[in-house]
Formats: sequence, structure tokens, C-alpha cells
Amino acid sequence: MNMSHLPDAAWLDADRLVQDCLDDVARGRALSVPGGVYKAVVGIVQVAPRGIVRRVSGRLASGRRTAR
Repeated sequence: MNMSHLPDAAWLDADRLVQDCLDDVARGRALSVPGGVYKAVVGIVQVAPRGIVRRVSGRLASGRRTAR
């Protein structure tokens, strides 16, 4: 997948990512969403109409596909 179009804010530090996930495991959480940007995305997706979520997701996915 070509992810070069993502802004710098979308990238997470690997060490921080792992630590946040391990902290969530220690708290007994079955799902871990590290990083403020991704927490906001999850919150928006939970309240947005499904049709809009599917449309936006499809457009984002089509931009990541590489030609073979």
C-alpha cells in the first residue's frame, strides 16, 4: 500500500505505540486505540452515518492501492 500521502500527524512513534498498547492490556482492555488522532477518528466513525463512513473509507482505500 502506498501510504506516502498521509500527513506526519498520522504516524505514531513505535516505542510509544507499543507502550500505550501494553498499558491497555494491563488495564484489561480488549481494544487499544493509541494516539489522539486515531482516538478522534474512532469517535467520529462511531457517530457518523454508515453510508458516509463507507464512502470516505472507500475513497481513502482507493488512494492507497498500488498499481500492479
